[in-house]
Amino acid sequence: MRLHWIELENWRQHAKTRIDLDEKTTVIYGPNEAGKSTILEALSRGFFDKSSSQAEAIRRIKPLTASGKVTSAVRIEFTLSETRYRVEKNFNVKSGTSLYEIADGKDILRDQDTADEEIIKLLEAELPSTRGSKPSQWGAFQWLWANQSNRELPDSKENDPTAALHLEKEDKILVTPKFQAVQDKVKASYAEYFTGTGRVSANSPIPIIEKEIETLQQRAVVLNSKIEKVDGEKQKLERLEKGFPALEEKLAETREGLDTARNEAIDFSGIESDLAAAKAAVDGASREAQDAKTALKELNDSAKKIDKIQKDEQKAREELSRLEAVCKLLDTRLQEKNADVEKREMDIKKCDELTRDVRILWTKANTMKKIEELERQIKRLTEINGKIEELRKKEAPIAPTDREVNKLTQNQIKLETLRESLMISGLAVDIVYGKEGSLQVEVDGEKIEDGITTTTGTESVSVESPGLGKVTVRAELASARDAKADILRLEESIRQTLNKYDLNSVDELKKLNLNQKETANGIKELVAEKRGVDKRPIEEIDFDLQKFREQYEKYEKIERTPDAIELNPTDGDLGKLVNKREVEENEARKILDDVRSERDELNEESAGKKAELTGMRADQRHLSEELASAVTRQSEAFRKHGSVENQKERLTEAKAALKTRNEEHGKIEQRYEELEKGPINRIKRLEQQAKNQNEMIRQEQAYLDQLKGAIETYSLEGTYSELAKVESDIEISTERLEREEIRSESYKLLKETLEAQYRSALSVVVGPIQDEVKRALSYVTGLLHEDVELNEYLFPNRLAERGIEDISLEFNDGSSGLKEVLALCVRLAVAKHLSEKEPQCLILDDPFVHVSSDRSNRMIEKINEAIEECGLQVIVLTHRQMEFAGFAGKMVDIQSAKLG
Repeated sequence: MRLHWIELENWRQHAKTRIDLDEKTTVIYGPNEAGKSTILEALSRGFFDKSSSQAEAIRRIKPLTASGKVTSAVRIEFTLSETRYRVEKNFNVKSGTSLYEIADGKDILRDQDTADEEIIKLLEAELPSTRGSKPSQWGAFQWLWANQSNRELPDSKENDPTAALHLEKEDKILVTPKFQAVQDKVKASYAEYFTGTGRVSANSPIPIIEKEIETLQQRAVVLNSKIEKVDGEKQKLERLEKGFPALEEKLAETREGLDTARNEAIDFSGIESDLAAAKAAVDGASREAQDAKTALKELNDSAKKIDKIQKDEQKAREELSRLEAVCKLLDTRLQEKNADVEKREMDIKKCDELTRDVRILWTKANTMKKIEELERQIKRLTEINGKIEELRKKEAPIAPTDREVNKLTQNQIKLETLRESLMISGLAVDIVYGKEGSLQVEVDGEKIEDGITTTTGTESVSVESPGLGKVTVRAELASARDAKADILRLEESIRQTLNKYDLNSVDELKKLNLNQKETANGIKELVAEKRGVDKRPIEEIDFDLQKFREQYEKYEKIERTPDAIELNPTDGDLGKLVNKREVEENEARKILDDVRSERDELNEESAGKKAELTGMRADQRHLSEELASAVTRQSEAFRKHGSVENQKERLTEAKAALKTRNEEHGKIEQRYEELEKGPINRIKRLEQQAKNQNEMIRQEQAYLDQLKGAIETYSLEGTYSELAKVESDIEISTERLEREEIRSESYKLLKETLEAQYRSALSVVVGPIQDEVKRALSYVTGLLHEDVELNEYLFPNRLAERGIEDISLEFNDGSSGLKEVLALCVRLAVAKHLSEKEPQCLILDDPFVHVSSDRSNRMIEKINEAIEECGLQVIVLTHRQMEFAGFAGKMVDIQSAKLG
């Protein structure tokens, strides 16, 4: 992953902050509590948390200075798998996530409904819980992003942190999908029998079968108990059958006594009839009085209800009249507002027409200006091109350069200098041959024939004449021969240069060079002037000119309305007029919106009042119907019961009759009680005794039947049969238990074998990472810790210290600085490994807190090497910016990045 920029809004200390990130290193610095760690928090929330999460930690990202409900937002642009994305995530009030794919500078919405799940899938992470994500769910990013609360290395307490490392090395897949599928299947089968800690699972078939065997064994014990119980039940049955005739004899004796008591009490049966008749008379009188009371209450309630309904109906009519008046007033006001809205809409239409017209006029005028400007440019460019062509005609095919002119001038100066030097050193010979005599002259061994010869700088001159002999004069020159050779070389060089340009002198060469320079400068000035006019060719400018002319002709064909001709003059400043019309249109639209808002409020109020009026009318109809119903029920009550006075007289008569009936009933009841204390009481006692004895005989008979049924059900033969079946089931279940135990052990062994194979494959990846950690730690600590022991999850176990043999340091016993350096070395090694597949981003929040300056400098060197070798991107959050100046990248002040 490569991060490009991040933007925060309403996020803790950040009202609005944007940070553009360097491709290599970005050091974000600032004082404590300035919001540096919040950048990493926003990155993790934006990538790994659901926007709909209501976790307390997510609710607290709202700024403390914010009032009311606000939405916290984070936007991140990044590249993953050579595709550029942008994620926009909102939390709290307006939650939601959008994922965009950026291609050819265009933003394409890729997902919105399931964007959270899509991002998690892209990052190869795990879906978070409702309480928010944890670093252990970040996939590979738990190694790469280290915040202040997560400086320690990932461990295997929650899951295998190395699972996020791709088990691939040099195009060789070490764990194939088929292997992974088999391993998952074995783990699923293993989970049926064992828990994660290796204990037998409660849902495993083994404890279920063991429970079944235990149940069967308990059933066998119960059956054995039943066999013993049957013998006891038989003995009890025999005892009960022997005592049953005695119970029947006692019942017969009770029935004989009851017959005797009934014969004695036969003379008092008439009193019972009189008592029942008196009681019926009392009940009849009581019912008559109660009916009179009920009728009187019904008549009074009916009158009260009619009175109440009449008052409610009168009140409803008054309220109905008031609401009708209010509704009529609101309808009138609504009609006025509708008329006002229509008028404002016409004004808007007129403003819109005027604005469109003046915009066309303004565009037309600008188009005309562009046409004139392009015509002037074409004309000027044509003139400049003509001048350039004239100057190009003056250019020579071959022109001397400044370097050649300078070199020729220098050679000429050197030549004159050499000649002057030879004039003052060596021999000077001036020979003039006469007409008489004979004279032979040699200069430096070369004979000079007839003619006038002048030479300087010679080494020797010999003169020979008949009769005079030969005279040789030599000069002592140390460099005369070399000087002459230089003179010849310089003369040849000057002659070749002049011949090249067909010239006779150096002055002619200088004049030719000066003329060519003036021509070239003129061409350059004209080309510069041409670029100042327009860099494009005339054909391209002419193409644009034709387009503007066509556009102008279109505008010419547009017909203007009379209002537009009158109100939009063409002789003024059209730009100001456009602004004026736009302001007028905006003001008119604002007025229209206000009027529409007032109309909508009136419409809503009118609808509410009309609904209330409809409800009031329904209530009024209901009251009228209820009143009619009450009057009808009152009429029926009058027909049924008569008037209230009649019911009062009826009640008085019923009360008097009830009093008389009660007195008669009391006298008869007193006589009955006197009789009841004698034979009648004895009859009741004997009847109850016979009833109880019958119940005892029935219970004894039922118990006997129950014993017989139990004995029949649990016979020795049936119990032995069931016991034999239970023992057979115990044997079958024991065999099943043995098979399940063998199967569980096989799954356990297969799981351990596959895990060993997986760890072997993992070591191919983890091994190089461990080697890289050892090299980096050795360099950073100055070879003090040359060896370190990491477990299969890349978590340090022990540290070896140079100079101390056979002694190693437990990781947890190491200093804070050493543990922090080692954790950084592991994270850097993992980042380099993951960068083999795709460039990675390493984020360090306030690193090197406990690390000395020399070790931190070496650590920065290792990180810089990884940046250059692996294309690693590093982001550092710190308040100690001077300690990280060794990074090759950009420094960002968090305070200046805050936009508001």
